[in-house]
Amino acid sequence: MPASTTLSDSELIGIDVNGHMTPFHAIFLRDSCSCAACIDPSTRQKLFQTADIPLELRPRIEQSTDETVRLSWENDVAGFSSDHETVISKAFLADVLALQTKVLREKTEDPQTQLYWDAAQMEKENSSISYHDYQSTAGGVFEIVDRLWRYGLAFLKDVPDEVDSIEKIATRIGPLRNSFYGTTWDVRSIPNSKNIAYTDKFLGLHMDLLYMVNPPRIQILHSLRARAPGGASMFSDSFRAAELLQRSNIAGFRSLATFPVTYHYDNDGQHYRFTRPTVELVGITDVNSLTDSDLAAARIERINWSPPFQGPFSAGFGVHDSAVALKSYLAAAKTFNESLNSEEHMYEYRLKEGEAVVFDNRRVLHARRAFDAQGGERWLRGGYVDEDVWKSQIRVAGKRISDNQS
Repeated sequence: MPASTTLSDSELIGIDVNGHMTPFHAIFLRDSCSCAACIDPSTRQKLFQTADIPLELRPRIEQSTDETVRLSWENDVAGFSSDHETVISKAFLADVLALQTKVLREKTEDPQTQLYWDAAQMEKENSSISYHDYQSTAGGVFEIVDRLWRYGLAFLKDVPDEVDSIEKIATRIGPLRNSFYGTTWDVRSIPNSKNIAYTDKFLGLHMDLLYMVNPPRIQILHSLRARAPGGASMFSDSFRAAELLQRSNIAGFRSLATFPVTYHYDNDGQHYRFTRPTVELVGITDVNSLTDSDLAAARIERINWSPPFQGPFSAGFGVHDSAVALKSYLAAAKTFNESLNSEEHMYEYRLKEGEAVVFDNRRVLHARRAFDAQGGERWLRGGYVDEDVWKSQIRVAGKRISDNQS
């Protein structure tokens, strides 16, 4: 059995953060050191291990200002000189405290800046961004990244009529995501298609690749040809529909956040399969442990909804004990689906040649009206970007804003 761990007063040090004296542990403060001896200035990688820190480490405040605290160490990490000091930003410590109370999000990830929209609001708010500005200025990239965070949907205009334009759009955010469709792919009507997207039929609201462990977060579609009658794109904000259910029917919302739905692709020599709830919440893995009031206050992180690629439910959901959960899920799914597909929520836009749409694949559902493939060519080029890449851009943009304001 491991020995029990206790804390002594000498291991804790009080630091004034925003007018409040707060105790921080020596191990945490030492591990947070970002001096050149601890963090390589070029690679920004850590040069010591947390496991190297002595349990008997003791801190001493050498200087404290409104902005920083400077510490020296007794019994420091082996190999560090006796005059090694750590300078820590009090803004960093304030962020740590905020994380502990689940308040902090990166500045550009502030939930107050996310705007859940309906069709009328998107009609009013939507404005296309110049491809030239997007490619040549930091402000253009930030505008797209910011709109993706706020609305989950952004448009580009004046995109060159070139097959590699999709790569240039994507890589301004980050590397393209590869899949069995390739790094980029064409959306055209083809005979005997293995995917309904590659037909001229109506394609209902859905999200892409939910049958994979890590579905792409950002999807990009560039319109190269728009000469076939019909084929308008439709978009719906799933966060808004889910929030409406969260406010009006907490039992239904709980069902969408807990009931496992399986998505699969089993065709053309490929078999992908993954099971996930319809609603994923920020920082919450055990929804059943939440009270109704806590669940009503929870924030939505991702939505999973892709009826064309839904597989059979997991074994057992047809038997009596779990049939109640299945029936509850169906009732909630009906309400959610009606909201998503309502005229109020469905924003319709027919992409012109030389336009591109960029959207959050885990928030904004997309659909397409049927079109007449005999009446002209309809050709889109598509690509994906992963969530980590997009979130990195959000944080970089947020830091740039913070630096410019300081």
